[in-house]
Parts: sequence; structure tokens; C-alpha cells
Amino acid sequence: MMSMQTIINNLKSFERPHDEFTLGVSFGHLLVNSKDLTAVNYSDENGSKSLLERLIHNGWKGITEDDVLVGAENGAESVVLGLGGQVNWRFKEFSQVQDLERAYLAFIEGLFEELKRRGQILLATGHQPVSSTGDIEIVPTPEYQALAQWAEGQGDLLEALATGAETTIGLQYAHVDNFQKRIQSAALVQPALAAFFDNASWVNGEKNTELLYNLRRLLTADERSYAIPGVLNDPFKYQDYANFVWSAPAVSVRNAQGLVVADDRSVGDVFADREMTDEDLERVYRMIHPSLTVSRHGLTLANIDSVPYPLNMAYVLLVKSLLYNPDHITALEKMIEQYKIDQIEAMQRDILDKGLDASFGDGTVFDLVKDLYFMVSLTVEPLEQHYLQPLNSLLFKNVRTKDVGARQFAAMTGRK
Repeated sequence: MMSMQTIINNLKSFERPHDEFTLGVSFGHLLVNSKDLTAVNYSDENGSKSLLERLIHNGWKGITEDDVLVGAENGAESVVLGLGGQVNWRFKEFSQVQDLERAYLAFIEGLFEELKRRGQILLATGHQPVSSTGDIEIVPTPEYQALAQWAEGQGDLLEALATGAETTIGLQYAHVDNFQKRIQSAALVQPALAAFFDNASWVNGEKNTELLYNLRRLLTADERSYAIPGVLNDPFKYQDYANFVWSAPAVSVRNAQGLVVADDRSVGDVFADREMTDEDLERVYRMIHPSLTVSRHGLTLANIDSVPYPLNMAYVLLVKSLLYNPDHITALEKMIEQYKIDQIEAMQRDILDKGLDASFGDGTVFDLVKDLYFMVSLTVEPLEQHYLQPLNSLLFKNVRTKDVGARQFAAMTGRK
């Protein structure tokens, strides 16, 4: 199948020499009205579209999809709106967290006066605090419109896509064996990190006590769009990930009328007798929702709630240190061997009900996160050590990420 080979070739095209490894991140934000905390919609008078236009006025270059303004870029950084108007700030091709921090703070500070003038704030929390799906305008690109139409029949998926905000980190790999090590190590730690950085602190105007609010709703979708079969098996190569993509729901397909919903057809159904272009494949990658997907930055760790500064820097450094250090990768591989696939999968299911209290080995998922922290704290460069400091309260003072998010939420909005 030619299109299957196209996917394999694409995965191979992301390979980079070890000494050229960089990272790419996306920090999700929710743009809300400071007076009542309702979502700012795309086409409002001072909506998210006009915020992009303000960036363009200040020298950024617009990003359009099918003639719809959906983002803006300025060198290594960009802003791309999510399906529900989430302001996703992206920074690419960096290796030092201090470079990321400098660019991010400059972006936030540069918007401060403009947002104040508009009576708006950017929240780095996992979910819209007041507005629900029915209150939110879908950003009017054909791709988002098709995805929203498809998601409406997929449990609570549309809520997660329209009202949630996430952090993603793109990691590179050198070759197919390195890809296997990276994706399997990430598959082990991602559920624990999702529980640790669970940050949907306010939902529907009330404090949220439900664990992993967004991830639960993502997992109500067609399992083919998020469950990667055999990801912890040996071997797991490009072909195996390509099989997952090939079997995943296509969601949308371009025909003579434009981009339309693909109904229940899989990627393989759609492209069995037609050529898959690079544009098609990039769209497919954006449509499926596994915690480990691919992007132009390589392997992407996703489905982690957005968290406020400086926790976002701590998270990036934690992931970078775990998954870019060969010794840590080896330790994670041994952990997979020690606990076996069925135990790890049981832990992943248990996390949805118990969060950090879920069992893992002789301890809990919280103990696993502590182990990961101690592992990297011994090897992080002195220049970056201080970025781990915000994790201390979460690990040793019985504070949870949602507590931090709630406090910052209260400080910004006056709500308790």
C-alpha cells in the first residue's frame, strides 16, 4: 500500500542526528473576559481573531487556513488558535529552557497592556472556568468545522477539544531504534505526568474535583483515535505506528466540495485507492488524539493539561531530562521489563479513578513521579537546576497542581 509507505517515509523523515536534537513546545491558554470569566470567542468584537490581527499589526506574520486567519508567527514562536479559540503559544527548535522562558515571558508581558485594555486575561489552566461547549464558537476553518462535527458523535470529545487547554512537547529521534526507545519510555511516563499535572481546577463556574477531567473526555472517542496497539511491545517500529495511523478514523477528507467529514471511514479506507499527500498526512496527525503522536518536531507528548508559569518550565525540563538522556531511557526500559506490560496498562487504567494514588509496583503513581524527579535531579545541568524548584511543593508538601492553578486563578480573577 503506497500510502502506508508514505506514513513510514514521513516518520523516517523526522530523524535527526543526536547532536542536532532540539525541542518544540506548545503552551495552551484560555482567553476569557476578566469581568465574568466567560470565553472570548473568535468573532467577538475583541475576539481571538482580533488579537491575532493585533499581533500582525505589531510585525507578526499571519497564518491562514483556507483563507481563515488562525494564527500568527514571529521567528521561532507562533500563536495558533485551537478548535475552541484556545491561544496556543508555540516555540520551536530550542535546547535550553532559559531560551524558552525568555521568549515565553516576553510574549506574555507583550500582551499584558493590550489584554488589560480589552478587559481580558489569558489563563493557563486545563479547562474553561465558566463557559461550556455550547457557549463557545468553533474557529471557522473547514478542518475545525469537520472535526467538531465528527466529535459531536464521540461522547464528550467535543468538550475536551473546545474547552480544554493542553501542553505538548515535541521530541526528536535519530533512527528507528531510537524512535522505539523514545516512544516506549514516553508511554510509560505520560499517564503519570498527566495525573501529576492534572489542572482542570474550575469547570462550569465551580471548583472541579473530578480527576483527569480532560483526559477522561478524550478517551470517550473512538478508541482507534487514541489507543496505540502494542506500543510497549518489542519491537515497535515505524511500521507499527503507521499501522495505528492507517487504522485510525480519518475524521475528514478533501473532495471536490472541499473538506468534509469522513463519517466512520478509517485512514486506510480513505487512502486505499488514492495518493496521500503531505498535507493529507499532516491533517491526519492533527485529527487523531493519542497521548503520543507525531509532528514536525518528531514524537510529540500530548494530552497533558496546561499549567501556569513556572510549572510549565519545570514540566518541560522534566520531560527533556527524562527522554533526552540515554541513561534515563535505559532506566525506563528496565522499568518496563520489570513491571511487565499488563501491570503498566493496569496502572494506566487505575489512574483515571485514583489519580496519583493509583497503584504501581509496590507503591503508587505518586511514588513513580518522585522516582522520576530524583532520577533527573542528579543529572540536570547546574544552569537549569532551578527550573525544577517549583516541583518541590507538589512532591513534598502535599500540594497538587490543581491547588496551584486554583491559587493563581484566584489571584488573577479575585475568585476563591
